[in-house]
Amino acid sequence: MQTKDHDSSDSSSNEVNSLNEAAQILHLKRLLVTLKQQSEKEIKKLQNQLFSQEKISQSLKEQLLQSSAKFKKLQSNHDEELDALRDQFISLRNLLQQTQEELRFQNDQAVHASNKMQIIHSNQREEEASGKETERLREELSESNLRTQEMQALASKNYQKYEQEIQHLKHLLSQREIAEHQTEVIASHTVSYQLRLELEEIKQTLKQGNYDTKALETHYVEVLNEKVKLEHQIKQLQIELEHQSSNLAAFQIQIPDLNQSKKELEECLKEKENLLNHTLEKQEQLKERLFQMELSSQEKMQIQEKYELLKEEWNQLNESLEEALDIRVKSEQEVIRFSELLKEKNQILSEKEGQIFQLLRDKENQETHLHEMNHLVNESETRFKIAQQHLAKKLKEAAILSEKVEGQQRVLEEISQNNENFKIQINQLQASLGISQKQEKKLQEQLHDALKSTESQVSKWEEKYFCMYDKWQESENCVKKLKKIEEKHQQMQNLIANLGNFMGGPSSQNFLHTMQELVDKSNQQNNSEEEQPESVQHPSQEDEEKYDLFGMKFRQDKPKPNSLS
Repeated sequence: MQTKDHDSSDSSSNEVNSLNEAAQILHLKRLLVTLKQQSEKEIKKLQNQLFSQEKISQSLKEQLLQSSAKFKKLQSNHDEELDALRDQFISLRNLLQQTQEELRFQNDQAVHASNKMQIIHSNQREEEASGKETERLREELSESNLRTQEMQALASKNYQKYEQEIQHLKHLLSQREIAEHQTEVIASHTVSYQLRLELEEIKQTLKQGNYDTKALETHYVEVLNEKVKLEHQIKQLQIELEHQSSNLAAFQIQIPDLNQSKKELEECLKEKENLLNHTLEKQEQLKERLFQMELSSQEKMQIQEKYELLKEEWNQLNESLEEALDIRVKSEQEVIRFSELLKEKNQILSEKEGQIFQLLRDKENQETHLHEMNHLVNESETRFKIAQQHLAKKLKEAAILSEKVEGQQRVLEEISQNNENFKIQINQLQASLGISQKQEKKLQEQLHDALKSTESQVSKWEEKYFCMYDKWQESENCVKKLKKIEEKHQQMQNLIANLGNFMGGPSSQNFLHTMQELVDKSNQQNNSEEEQPESVQHPSQEDEEKYDLFGMKFRQDKPKPNSLS
């Protein structure tokens, strides 16, 4: 009877041990599932980040291509405008030279005419009139020469000012491009540093998975040993049953209890076999996950290499863009680039907000998981107390259970550390959001300043253009006046040539009187034309509109008929 009681106590203790082991195995399974979920989430996050970086690099390439095409177009337009301005300047210079030559020729003709008048005419009135006209012509010639010199000086000054403005704008553009390049280099360094940190975290998770697999293997060996022990106990029980078959009548009361214990032991064996099969499947799944993690790490290394190549291409394109020379091209390019950068920053902000939202969700999931783990710890503690009440004699088993509880507490501490790490990541993302918002404000201010500078430059160019146009109109008016004076001189020469035929006749005095009247009339007409405003024009001249060198309309005066012919 004592041996039977001892056997029954051993069987009950074995049942309690099997139940505790089953609970521990379930707890380990749950921990493995949570670790897998965390690793999968981290892998998804890394994949999303790499995908976003690839998108950013592609968009940067497209922007560079577009900017280079626009730069070429604008440079060609600027070259064409410069050629047109040079041609206009050359044509104006030629016109000035022609007017100077004509004035010199007119001076020579006036001197020759005055000599002839002195030889032919003895009349003092005619000599005084011719002297006054020659002096007036000389004064007009000197004034026209001064005006041409002033025009040339103004043109040279304007050309020097334009060159200085172009050099200043080039310097400003180079400084802006250097600052943007530095910001992009800093951003690329931060991205590479974050990727390295994430790779280190993945390696740590892989190491933890390896440790967990090793612990499962050791537990599997222990379960197999316990299975062997149980089979040995079953064999012993069968031997005892064979020895006690002769005493069935005396021990019929104990037979159903033994059968029940046998059934319970068989059920425990089946459960442990199922658990072993499940653990083997989990080990295979973990190995597959580890292999996938290694493949993903290799892919990330390849992506980093591609990213570095793209950075080198980006640097080369920046160096090629530094050779730009144009004012309008740079201003328009800056406006376009700043607008596109603002769009990209807005996209990055939206992506970061999504990441923060995902991190908050992960935090909530982890908090729920922590509550579940605490509940499981409480359940395990209650079970541990029940086991202590039932098995006070077995101190060794109590020590083993306490060690397992400590292991669970360590797991809880690790989970709390992971939670703190996620909080740190959330704070970092919030800080990066603040930095990106500041950068967006700076870009908007730079856009505003660039627009103001372009508007001021456009207004300056318009003022310079209108000044040049007014001066050109003044020079044209001077040329017209000189042509009129030339026509009058020709008329005077014709009259002087015809005077030789009429000097000997009786009607010479009448002819000289009529000639003096015509000269007085012509002088009065010249004075009246000078007093009239330049804007008043004859209505018959509307059909003869032409365009000047600056693309503006002007009306060419028709030659008037000779008043003395």
